[in-house]
Amino acid sequence: MAKNYFKRYIWLIELLQSYSMLPLKDIKDFWMASSINEDQELLADRTFFNTIEGIRDMFGISIVCNRSSNEYYIENKEDIKGSGIRNWMMSALSMNNILTESASMKDRIVIDDIPSSQKFLLPIVKAMKEGRKVYVKYQSFAKDEPDERNLNPYCVKSYKQRWYLLASHDENPEPHIYALDRMLEVKQSSREFTVPDDFDAEGYFKPYCGYPLGSEKTPKPIKVRVRVNRHQRNYFRTLPLHSCQKEIEIAEDYSVFEYFLIPNFHFKKEIFSYMDAVEVLEPEWLRVEMKNTLKKTIKMY
Repeated sequence: MAKNYFKRYIWLIELLQSYSMLPLKDIKDFWMASSINEDQELLADRTFFNTIEGIRDMFGISIVCNRSSNEYYIENKEDIKGSGIRNWMMSALSMNNILTESASMKDRIVIDDIPSSQKFLLPIVKAMKEGRKVYVKYQSFAKDEPDERNLNPYCVKSYKQRWYLLASHDENPEPHIYALDRMLEVKQSSREFTVPDDFDAEGYFKPYCGYPLGSEKTPKPIKVRVRVNRHQRNYFRTLPLHSCQKEIEIAEDYSVFEYFLIPNFHFKKEIFSYMDAVEVLEPEWLRVEMKNTLKKTIKMY
């Protein structure tokens, strides 16, 4: 079954990450001792090479043989350290392996659910793969009635337990964000759509925290600096607000973090989530904006 293939893919990747190089004989021995191998089946040569091909096709990870020592290793190991879809898939499948092997612990392992992935993610990805438009019936939170549109799907992105589709439509060639949890109906169209050759999904979202929402105050990335108290700075260090984050000053009671991005709604929201532990230092207009928002919030109480 497919899930058994996935288990074996992850098992082999993790094995070769732990042991830089292994001969096929040792890999087969590890397989016999693995809890993933529930039926204690031998790892046939054909199965091993099919697994290597499957890993290359699914994750873009290349496992090759060093002919001088006849040992196998991951050729592009540096790619595994990235933060793209490959690693999201690996993390998801690794977690699936853990949960499958630990069924008796299911009441003690708590994970967040992403409801929007359950219904429409697969048909959208399928349409993207086959180069097709998608018909979407969309209920915006800001409107009373749903819209019906034929969308050109560029890419999908997950953020804060929600999936989003970046797409354009015939009336507006500029791509916009559509949340999957606001979609009432999705159908693959027979009409073809080809993503522009110069489109870069990672580059599109790179200037933003999360994704763009409406018109931003600055059209281009700017320098932003925030001061974080000593109680919270380790949270910033271990889980940066954005990939461009740099810690540029360390004092006894605080650290200063610098960003080069578009300070959009989601970035401001992240800053507010730390309440009085974080202070915006620059730019001045953002500092004033945050201050005015706090004043409005105080009036509510």
